[in-house]
Amino acid sequence: MAGNIDEVVAFLLSERLLTEFQFSVLKQESDKAKYLCLHLEDLKKTEKLLLLDYEWVILPVERLKLTIVTERINKEFTYS
Repeated sequence: MAGNIDEVVAFLLSERLLTEFQFSVLKQESDKAKYLCLHLEDLKKTEKLLLLDYEWVILPVERLKLTIVTERINKEFTYS
């Protein structure tokens, strides 16, 4: 898997927001980012996430910030 996705997947596995079956499907997907995004949106719809926020800034430097808040923890991922 792509290096940046590994952090998010590890977090979801540790918080039991991604099952082993879903993880095995993710490993076989050709578009891992899209699968992960759809999974996060599904978690939001089923209210397993209190907050799911994306911020994508292109200029002056491309940066992506993903914030995930659950009942137990909040986690922010930033990629440049």
